[in-house]
Amino acid sequence: PEEIERRVGLWTGGRRYGRAWDEFHFEHLDKIILTQGNYDLLAGMLESLRNHPIVQHWSERMEGVEVSALGEIGGVLMKGRCDALTPEPLVDLKKVASADPGIITKTILSFGYHIQAYIYRKLFDKDRFLLICVESSPPYDVVPYELSPSFLRQGEREGLELLERYQECMESGAWPGR
Repeated sequence: PEEIERRVGLWTGGRRYGRAWDEFHFEHLDKIILTQGNYDLLAGMLESLRNHPIVQHWSERMEGVEVSALGEIGGVLMKGRCDALTPEPLVDLKKVASADPGIITKTILSFGYHIQAYIYRKLFDKDRFLLICVESSPPYDVVPYELSPSFLRQGEREGLELLERYQECMESGAWPGR
């Protein structure tokens, strides 16, 4: 959140075309460019994150943000980039439409966040994995979810199966569909 001014450019010139846009875009090549509406949504999410007691707790213990790690898992070179590195757990921030527990569970399985948790835990040598979910519309509810040991074991099983299948495809040169 403290990096918003350095990392975000606010475009207020209407449609993204023409000379003014080209000049603005060129001046902000190293930034994420947002319109006023998207900037306001981001500001609302950041404010909710700053005010949440669990986020405050982990923010005080952060060793780094957007930290990358490389390592071999199941014979495959992997790279991970965690949103916040703390002594324990790894923290990953997710923007969600709804932080409802039932929807989050489906989202974790659908997007493979439990597999991501397995890979990141191995790369960063951590035992715990915390998703901090922030809703993308007002009131920007913030809900932290620590993945349970059973979710983490499932992520490990599925992750290792995928890595094994990947290695088989690499060796055979055959890449079947689903």
